[in-house]
Amino acid sequence: MGRVDVLVNGAAANFVRPTESLTPVRWRKVVDIVLHGTFHCCLEAGRRMLARGEGAIVSLVASYAWTGAPGFAPSAAAKAGVVSLTRTLGVEWAPRGVRVNAVCPGLIDTAQSRERLWPEPWMREQLLDSVPARRFGTELDVAEAVLYLSAPSTRYVAGEVLVVDGGTSVGGVPYLRFVEKAGKVRRARPEK
Repeated sequence: MGRVDVLVNGAAANFVRPTESLTPVRWRKVVDIVLHGTFHCCLEAGRRMLARGEGAIVSLVASYAWTGAPGFAPSAAAKAGVVSLTRTLGVEWAPRGVRVNAVCPGLIDTAQSRERLWPEPWMREQLLDSVPARRFGTELDVAEAVLYLSAPSTRYVAGEVLVVDGGTSVGGVPYLRFVEKAGKVRRARPEK
């Protein structure tokens, strides 16, 4: 490899099952792919970037790195490690001109997600009901966030995670959707 300007870490893996039924081999495999793979790519590209004094690294993480998710223990733990690695390298390498950040996509509509995550119309409706933007994200939404963090205009951003989820992580208040469906707002208390 020669010059590297931008590295995008998109490693993902998981064996979706209850944690108690995981084997140590499967745990290690997911952690090796997601966390160790991201670390080794950062190190290899990062050395080249550090030598030049410029470059951008953007890793893709998942919201369950903060929240956890049933059946996703190895991936959640590994993605949490990627978040921590992003923050650590972000502050360690920023003074040397290398920006390290992450993008956390929400529900992204792809052929694979339609097949594996919401294959039935009722599933799609229920998931969409949890997204304040009232739509799934697209691959372009994620790509533009990665491009933003890779651009020279974001030189002052270091160790951050840009969440691209249509407001789900900050505005997923179910009450408001009930109000929208009913078409009116009911007072919480009767007037005196």
